[in-house]
Amino acid sequence: AASSRSPLRAGALHRVAFSTQVSKKEPTTLGEILADELQTEESLYHRDELLDRIPAGFELVESDGDSNVELVTTYKGEQVSVVFSITDFKNEEYDDDFDFDEDEDDEEAVEEEGEGKGKDEGDLEVDLEDYDDDDYESEPEPVIDFNVHISKGSETLTFECTTDGSIYSINTVNMSNEEAEEDKIEYEGPNFEDLEENLQEGFFEYLHERGVDYDFARFLFTVAIDKEQREYMNWLKDIKKFVAK
Repeated sequence: AASSRSPLRAGALHRVAFSTQVSKKEPTTLGEILADELQTEESLYHRDELLDRIPAGFELVESDGDSNVELVTTYKGEQVSVVFSITDFKNEEYDDDFDFDEDEDDEEAVEEEGEGKGKDEGDLEVDLEDYDDDDYESEPEPVIDFNVHISKGSETLTFECTTDGSIYSINTVNMSNEEAEEDKIEYEGPNFEDLEENLQEGFFEYLHERGVDYDFARFLFTVAIDKEQREYMNWLKDIKKFVAK
């Protein structure tokens, strides 16, 4: 079923429709299953209006059958290229550090407080067993990695980033040189989160000046979702045609 195929099925697209649920007759052959799945995908597909609003100055480069997408522009003589692949979608787990079972002292304090109150004050009863940690776990959300390459001559500054469609994070920043020795292992830079806060802010501002801001990340994520859907439908069509021969 489509919902187990990619993080998008359970995340951004919230797919709950399966092929066997929309057909009057359950498909049995591979050809029928493919046709049913394709019909489901086509009925669920919706082209977002945001796709028509390419960030100012950028050109979108993509072609059918290619997983890679590129957005290119120039800035004061620099070549700016933002690249990603729809195969780089993944689920991001959000950890919840709050655990009812960890703080036994708090539990005892609550029980003692309840015992000390009279009926006129209202009895406080707390049964921590009624709470289930699973009720407080955040659902995994789809995110996608992308790289920003800023080139001046033979040198390129690369930002490795991740976005969930609303904001984006910088993971690493590194330099490369086309003229560097082939057997030389270049230093890839520290973990971005380990940098001083003002330095982190400086890097974000550097990207914002070149058009890579939160609105850009939202557009990129929308393009990635649409591209993944279209490529999946094309994939279904191609295999369906092959099986039918």
